[in-house]
Amino acid sequence: MTREKLFCLFISKVLKMEKTEAKHLIEDLFSNKFNENKFINFANNLLHSAQFDPSFIKISKNYSEHIKSLNRLATYEDPNGKKLDLLIVSLMKDTSLEKARTMQRNFVANYLKNTYKEAALIAFFHSQSSQWRFSLIKMDLGFEGANVIENFTPSKRWSFLVGENEGTHTAKKQLVEILSNKKDSPTLEDLEQSFSVEKVTDEFFDSYSNLFHELKESLDEILEKDKLLKEEFEEKDIDTSDFAKKTLGQIAFLYFLQKKGWFGVARGKKWGTGVKNFIREVFERRKKYGKNFFDDVLEPLFYEALAKDRGNESIYTKLNNCRIPFLNGGLFEPMNGYSWETTNIRLSDKIFSNNHKTKNGDTGNGILDVFDRYNFTVNEFEPLDQEVAVDPEMLGKVFENLLGKKERNDKGAFYTPRKIVKYMCKESLINYLKIEINDESFDNNIRLLIESENINEKDLFTYLKKHHLEKLDKLLTDIKICDPAVGSGAFPVGMLNEIVSARSLIARQLNKPISAQEIKLHAIANSLYGVDIDPGAIEIAKLRLWLSLVVEEDKPRPLPNLEFKIIQGDSLRHKYGNIELFDDDFLKRSESINDEKQLIENEMNILTRELNTLNKSGKLSSSKKAEIINQAKKLTKRKNSLTNNSNKNLSLFEEADAIKVANQKAELLLLKVAEYLSTVGQTPKENLKSEINSLKWDLIEATLLANDDEDQLPEIKALRKQRIKPFFVWKLEFAEVFKSKGGFDLIIANPPYNQLQKSIKDDSPQKYADLYKDLAYETFDRTGDLYVLFFELGINLLKSKGHLNYITSNKWMKSGYGKALRNFILKFNPKFILDFAGHKVFETPTVDVNLLMLNKENNKNEVQAAVIAPTYKDENLFDYFENNKIKLNNLDQNEWFIGSQDDLNLKHKIIKKGTALIDWDISIYRGILSGFKKGFIIPKSKKEELEKKSNLNEAIIKPVLEGKNIGSYDYKFNDLYLIATHNGFIDNLGNKIQPININDFPDVKAHLDQAETKRKNDGNKKGKGLFDREDQGVTPYNLRNCAYFNSFKEEKIIWSDISTKSNFSLVPAGYYIDNTSYMIVGSHLRYLLSVLNSNVCNFFFPMIATDLGTSGNRYFKRSVEKIPVPEIDSSNQDLVENIEILCDQRIENADNEVIKIDIEKKINYLIYQLYDLNDKEISTIENSVL
Repeated sequence: MTREKLFCLFISKVLKMEKTEAKHLIEDLFSNKFNENKFINFANNLLHSAQFDPSFIKISKNYSEHIKSLNRLATYEDPNGKKLDLLIVSLMKDTSLEKARTMQRNFVANYLKNTYKEAALIAFFHSQSSQWRFSLIKMDLGFEGANVIENFTPSKRWSFLVGENEGTHTAKKQLVEILSNKKDSPTLEDLEQSFSVEKVTDEFFDSYSNLFHELKESLDEILEKDKLLKEEFEEKDIDTSDFAKKTLGQIAFLYFLQKKGWFGVARGKKWGTGVKNFIREVFERRKKYGKNFFDDVLEPLFYEALAKDRGNESIYTKLNNCRIPFLNGGLFEPMNGYSWETTNIRLSDKIFSNNHKTKNGDTGNGILDVFDRYNFTVNEFEPLDQEVAVDPEMLGKVFENLLGKKERNDKGAFYTPRKIVKYMCKESLINYLKIEINDESFDNNIRLLIESENINEKDLFTYLKKHHLEKLDKLLTDIKICDPAVGSGAFPVGMLNEIVSARSLIARQLNKPISAQEIKLHAIANSLYGVDIDPGAIEIAKLRLWLSLVVEEDKPRPLPNLEFKIIQGDSLRHKYGNIELFDDDFLKRSESINDEKQLIENEMNILTRELNTLNKSGKLSSSKKAEIINQAKKLTKRKNSLTNNSNKNLSLFEEADAIKVANQKAELLLLKVAEYLSTVGQTPKENLKSEINSLKWDLIEATLLANDDEDQLPEIKALRKQRIKPFFVWKLEFAEVFKSKGGFDLIIANPPYNQLQKSIKDDSPQKYADLYKDLAYETFDRTGDLYVLFFELGINLLKSKGHLNYITSNKWMKSGYGKALRNFILKFNPKFILDFAGHKVFETPTVDVNLLMLNKENNKNEVQAAVIAPTYKDENLFDYFENNKIKLNNLDQNEWFIGSQDDLNLKHKIIKKGTALIDWDISIYRGILSGFKKGFIIPKSKKEELEKKSNLNEAIIKPVLEGKNIGSYDYKFNDLYLIATHNGFIDNLGNKIQPININDFPDVKAHLDQAETKRKNDGNKKGKGLFDREDQGVTPYNLRNCAYFNSFKEEKIIWSDISTKSNFSLVPAGYYIDNTSYMIVGSHLRYLLSVLNSNVCNFFFPMIATDLGTSGNRYFKRSVEKIPVPEIDSSNQDLVENIEILCDQRIENADNEVIKIDIEKKINYLIYQLYDLNDKEISTIENSVL
């Protein structure tokens, strides 16, 4: 072995040893209760050059209730000169570790401000807690000379939750590189990367995705072997993909909850004292409980222990007589009611845990093995406070990404980033409160309330008085919010967090005894609604709402049933055919029962407050207690008598009483839905659910009778019998919202982006357009997109003066299919557009998006808009919008452009000076659509091969240009050729030319057959191939009909359909172009070419074209034909002739860069004169395009 190899081997061993040592150091520190000496040793290895000089810092009064001590261990300056401190913070209360995270962040932020440091590494601990947090808190400070700029952004915090029963896998993976690097001192950016949540998300997603696919494949194998189980799944309409998703979601839920210490609690012990790794312990003891972990342990745990009420103690005898909480809610109910007790789903135990060695050196790749490696936290991530762990929001993101790129694109479902969700939720809530308060002088105070995390509470309440706060609290209590494309629940959870934050703040100021838990429960039960077509998404959305409740609980209590709040269904199909299915007048005609029920609830609340007040003051006598309890029993009896007066036996088909009965059933439906929310026990829930669904069908049938649509009754009855509901009747499903308010206060969503021309499934001829064409959407256009219909739906679901906030593709602003939507939006009051242009918002799609906020009221012509510039660097979106917004005036059905008033004035001048190309004596055509490019477009070598075989082949092989090779004035021919087997056309003399007969060209036919065979053998499923493509003529070997086929023989202007600027070129006769290109044939081509390539056109065109962000614009025919070009007359004849001369010179000098630039300057100068532009206007154009 050479000396060099021996040295490399030595270095490799040293590095390996250092990494092993680093992992041991992390394991020893992070898997145990906080130890100061171990922490100092760890920090000394992490920050090589830190100056250790421990000192205790005095705690200010503002934080003395929460902070016991602050020990500054050391100061560190990174290689870039950025300073940070190493701190140990001892907390006063054990609960502060979890429940006072904002306080902790603000405490350290205040310290950093006072010490002029940019960041700190901190250990937060409580002496009695086995867990602690290792955090990085960073400030973005600015400096001017020696002075700190005070207007910095809020502090951000990243944390590892560590200690006993907490995994160290993530900490080791992310910290080991820095810790083992003895040579280089880490920068602040290095440290920030080691706390990256995105790395955890990506890694967890990869692992979760593998687990899902393995679980699904195992289920598929079991079904193939077990005929009875397969029949059960088919009968209950259970898809193994959905079953696998739900099972993983259930196990993940248990991992979140076991951190609360609620599982495996010993008899007589308190909740919270259970085993923190309960699932793993049960797995290790699985043989004690049965032969198969899933069939004998997990299913009984899911559908018996967690789903059935066993009283206060909740003893579960099958698992060592330990306490297991009754959770209710529906998560732990068998999917579609499958018979879990009589069927056997014997998944291999190795699916859950095994000894497989992973590529990273970990042991086991089963579900429990993977989950055990990660920290699970119930706290959802906030942009300012991130847990480097798996949280419910991450689970939602992982679920949506599970769809896979193709399936996501097919469904048009893309996960909305947390920052965007938070911004949209805040702005929606602010706008809602502003509208309801209706006092402009109060607007800023509302923003202070919702943005309160960034300000001092004392400053806030200088402006907000008691009567203001009471009104705001009432509005937040009564709010009704819906996401009609809810996905995994990002917006409902985001709105929930903002409501809780604002109401908690108000409650503290009003000394109102209401907890965050009570606020959450009320909001989930009364304010939040969602619909999605994907049943798996609905399960995750409900799971996240349940987990948001759990985080506040010290002991378990039954979760609310959300089945009639977050519902699976097709939001857009609100009718059956063109038949209205529910007459909401049934809701408006009856008030009595609800009014009386509300009075009873008010009296109950008064009694409850009286009981609590007397009890807390020690003044509750036994006689007074008995009196209050007796009064409560009477009220409960009255309430039950109202609820149970169900009128079950009343017939809807007695003509005289039909309307009266429908009114009563509508009233009863509201009561039953409210009752279902808190009903516990599987049998009572099933009975109540059945009654609710029966009432809904009754009301649908009543509507058909009332509207004289009796002929539809047999079809509806058949659907009812089959329990199929291929529609979503909003006013029926959420009847309580439309009865109380007439619609939602807020509609907020990221609706799916999917072209209506796309097939619903790969193997289905049915298009999305076919589903929705007969539903009377004003905005429907067959060339349009699903999100357009969601706009109309959302606006229609709002109450008067309600608020809509969507993030969607921005194509609607300028596209042809967006015209109807622009008209529809202008019937109301659009308030705000934030266009992200080319800024990437979603991780996977290339779609460019914008935000639109709209109020359902008369248009006030007050739209404000801003475009995210390429220089945008993750700034606060509200501040960015305020600093860059402009007002859009005189909007109409034509394209909407966000620009200054000067830009708009110049746009109108250009239009006025020119005539749109559509009115010129020219024709605009698209390139050849073959549908099988691999076969019909060939390289030079194949051309020569075919022509060598027969001279006849030369007649149908033509040079072809691709869009990507077309530049401004110039083009590049890549020796590609089109097999021009046309389908017949009319030539210039009016002669009818017959289609090419492929049998006359056997060599060409053989080539096309070979290309198709190769496509199939290569497994290339993109496109439909030679025989199944839609772009074929009389035979599969012929191109589709092309009436303008003869025009390719003419000289023409060509361009690509996507370009970052005007790239128009003049090509000789005989050249063909592919389907990514367009062409103009006609007269004055050199003049038109010059104008189309000019600065004027580059300035004007983005105002009317679909914006693709960094990819440029769509140069579709419908946009290009709107370009205004001055007509040629005696006043400009000389100018035009000079332009055409210069154009020829420019084409001739394609290879001389200096001459090209000079000629183009001269052409632009002449074109400025054509449009009669002054110096200011020329400057505006050149600043815009250069």
